Formats: sequence, C-alpha cells, structure tokens
Amino acid sequence: MKVLQNPGARRRLRQFFFLLGLLLFALLIYRLNPRDLWQHLQTIGYKFIFILLVSFLCYLFYSWAWEIFLKGLSKRVRYGDILKIKIVGEAVNFITPLSWGGGDPVRILLLKDHIPVNEGTASVVVDRTLNNLAVALFMLIGVFFTFLNFTLPPSLEIGLPLGLAVILLGSAFLYVRAHEGLFQFFLDLAVKLRLKKSFSEATLKNVAEIDGHISRFYKMNKAGFVAAFGLHFLGRLCAVAEIYLAAWFLGQALTWTESYLLASMTVLVNMIFVFVPGGIGVLEGAFAGIFAVMHRDPAVGGAIQIVRRLRMVFWIVVGLILMAMLKKQGMNSDGEKANQNISGHP
Repeated sequence: MKVLQNPGARRRLRQFFFLLGLLLFALLIYRLNPRDLWQHLQTIGYKFIFILLVSFLCYLFYSWAWEIFLKGLSKRVRYGDILKIKIVGEAVNFITPLSWGGGDPVRILLLKDHIPVNEGTASVVVDRTLNNLAVALFMLIGVFFTFLNFTLPPSLEIGLPLGLAVILLGSAFLYVRAHEGLFQFFLDLAVKLRLKKSFSEATLKNVAEIDGHISRFYKMNKAGFVAAFGLHFLGRLCAVAEIYLAAWFLGQALTWTESYLLASMTVLVNMIFVFVPGGIGVLEGAFAGIFAVMHRDPAVGGAIQIVRRLRMVFWIVVGLILMAMLKKQGMNSDGEKANQNISGHP
C-alpha cells in the first residue's frame, strides 16, 4: 500500500508494465513471423480509412449518449464540445494504466469551462455507469455465443463466467446505489471503516448535489436512460463492425458471431490486464490465441489487433491535440474573465 501511495513508485510501476507490454508485443511479433504480419497489413492500405470512420461513429454514439444527461443541467454544452472532450478522455484512457480512472477526471476538468464541477462530475458518473451496463449486456451475449459455438480450454470455461459475474455485479451495484446516493454511500463507508472520522459541511453539500443530479436523471428521465443505454450499446457494436471489416480487408473474412466474440474478449482482457497501458502486447496475444482456438491463422488475429492498435494511436494523437487546444481555450477564457473583473465589467 505504501508503494502505491508514493507518486514516484507509481510512475515506475506504470513504466514497468508498459515496458512489459512492449516486450510481450515484440515477442508475439517474432513468434507470428514479422514478414507474414507485414504482408497482411499491406493488404489493407487505403482501406484503413474505413476503420477510422467506424471508430469515429463509435465516438458519435458515445457523445450523443453523454449529451442526453448534459441537456438537463443548468447550462447547455454544445455537442461539438462534448465530442472533443470525449475523444480527449478516451485518449487518456488508452495511455494510462488507470483506464477510465484516468480519462474520466480529465473529462470533468475540461467540462468545468462549460458547467459547474458538481454537474460535470454527475454527468461523467452517469455516463460511465451506462457504459458499464452496456458492457455487461454486451459481454452476456458474447459469453453465450462463445459457449454455444466453441469448445474452450478449462481456463476460459471458468474465467469467462467469472469475468462476466464481476462486470454484472459491479454494474448492478453502481446502478442501484445511484438511486439512493452513490457518493454518500462511499462517504459513509469511509467513516465506518475508520478511514476518515468525518467530512466537512462543504464536502457533504457537494456530495448531496452530485447525488441529486444522478438520482433525478434515473428517476425522472427514464426515456433518456433507455436512449443513452442504447447508444452505448451501439458504440460497442461498432467494435464488432471494426473487427469484421479488418478481417475482410485482410482477406480472412469472419462471421459476425466470430467478430462479436473477439470484441467481447477485448473487453474481458482489458479488464483483467488494466494495469498494462492500452493492453499493449496482451490484446495482440489474445487475438492470436482466439484465432488458434477457431482453427484460423494466428498471424491474422494478431494483424487485426495491430490494425486496431494503429487506429488507437491515431485517436490518441487527435485527443492530445484537442486537449492542448481545449486547455488553451480555457486559459484564454479565464484571462478574459479576470480582465472583466479588473475593469469592473460583469
């Protein structure tokens, strides 16, 4: 625990897992034959743009889902800004071992230029909960398809249901607790566990406000909840289409069921190996292994994930550029407000 509380130690730990992922990635490339992988990747060429278009459609769905909650707050946030902030948040998720624990705080931080922090926090919590619920349904269908169509090794026969159970229980807990006060529950838990004796009135007030926004959405906007949930699920299906297209472009067409299986396995692997930034090396190995189980060329499986990795790199670059632009806009906005205050203008 002391190691995790030390910023320097945490940084070294992240670097270790990143380097370990790179080592796994290099080892996998070597075992699958770099020449074969390169030949597979060359066959895609300009068609890579279609992979990017599918992933952009995914961002559109996720941003639309997030906007449904944001519409009910004190100020309107433009869809274009929501989309930019979503892309930035996902870019941070890709490059940190904290996954959404790194990107979601960034989303809250960038939203503060548009709406109060408490409202932004509530919106991100609801958005993440809806995403988790969609993932749970997505995985439930994926596990069903897996057991129906494939003979799995004993490790997967046990691991898949366990991983699904963790996702289902975690998502259900967050959803149920959100109706009664999610953050208040964690404050009460901290006191009971004697992690903290008490909280200030300001903290309790902020927590009550955040919980109020979350609870009202679930209780008063059921149509919005269903619509946002559906959009998150459509976003997950975009990953299926991405894998299907990548395999087709590589000349090794998959069925939609097989593509769905690979997409659902990606979620599970990311959850288990969350400490490896972007799942580098791990996901490539998982795809190659699943292709072997399906009696297909493992090199094609690895190539599909490398294509998805290139797509990820593209959006990371876009996200980092957008983050720099949004930060600059925020600083300019703060400067304008300060000048207005100094000059006596409202």
